[in-house]
Amino acid sequence: MMRFEEQLRKDDGQTSVLIIGLCVVSLMFAVTMLAISAINLEARKLLLAADGASSAAATEFTAEVNSAELIPVLTLSAAQESVTSHLQETGAYSRFESLGVESVVVASAGDTVTVHLRSTARPPVVSWFMPDGITVQAESSARTSLER
Repeated sequence: MMRFEEQLRKDDGQTSVLIIGLCVVSLMFAVTMLAISAINLEARKLLLAADGASSAAATEFTAEVNSAELIPVLTLSAAQESVTSHLQETGAYSRFESLGVESVVVASAGDTVTVHLRSTARPPVVSWFMPDGITVQAESSARTSLER
């Protein structure tokens, strides 16, 4: 009977290792969720900037007369200038790290503009392990029309 009691006493303190391990796993999970949330927030902000830039570019059209009706036509150069101007005016270059315009595309019909932006997100704590950050991209399209 004494041996059984001695074995039980030897197991004292083994739960502290389990508790410490559980705390480490819980902290790693919390840090991971924090990083994912920060990256998602950065992606949503970038999408908002892309939406504004594509909407601004869609308003830079010229009206052409075709069969007695006005048709809005977007040009690539006007759209690119409008996107760059909009991003500068709204301060997007200072809000986003390494903000870049990947592409500005005007559809062949000349009524839709698509803007593709890229930025770098640096989530808290995880940036120690990923010093280059995480690239975030957003794409937005806007269409122009002459309707009431």
